[in-house]
Parts: sequence; structure tokens; C-alpha cells
Amino acid sequence: KIERIVSADDWVDQVFVCGDQRRFIVGLIFPNFKNLEKYAYEHNIPYETQKDLLINVEIKRIFDARIQALQKDLAEYEKIKYFTLIPDELTLDGGVLTPTLKMKRRILVNRYQNEIEKMYQNAVSHEA
Repeated sequence: KIERIVSADDWVDQVFVCGDQRRFIVGLIFPNFKNLEKYAYEHNIPYETQKDLLINVEIKRIFDARIQALQKDLAEYEKIKYFTLIPDELTLDGGVLTPTLKMKRRILVNRYQNEIEKMYQNAVSHEA
């Protein structure tokens, strides 16, 4: 449900959420770079690479606000608590999508395990 809601945003291409056997949900956000780059151009946000855009403080702040707004009607346990912006594109050729364009969850968890674990570790350090 949350993947469908968040991926409806113009700045989001795809969303992968996980949280099985965890206290809360985290998400990997795969941006729609066409719309993101257009915004950066229109607002004079300098960048050289797409990765530069994703580490920009203003872009991260806007993503956070957009995701929070999209989740406003969800129960607390359904919401993405932390997310990471991923500069990759999910493709059939990349081995992460099925022929019907569904995400291969196990492969995504394995491929982005470091990013997922970092979100959970950061959460623990914020709670301490």
C-alpha cells in the first residue's frame, strides 16, 4: 500500500519498502530524475551528477516533506520512518524486475542491504 501511495508522487519513479521482523518501515526511493532535474534547473540548484542531486540538503528536505505529506492518512505503523534516495534505475535488464515489472524483493534486499541496515542503525543512534 505504501509503495503505491509514495510512487504516485511526480518526483518518485519507484519505491521499495521493507520492515519484516523490524520495529518500523524503511524505504528505498528511486527518484524520477527527469522531474528532479527540471526542478533543480528551475531553482538554480547546481549539480554535476544525479548523485549530487540526491545529497543536496534542499532536495533531501523537499523529499522528506513530500513523503510525509503522502503518508498523512496512514497509520503510524504503516509509515516509512527513514528513507534513502537511490541513484539507480530499477530495470528488467538489471535483474530486479520481473517480466511483469514487479520488484524482485529478495534481490533488492540483498543488493541494497548496506543502505537498509544503515537506516536501522541510524535510527538506533537517534533513539539513544
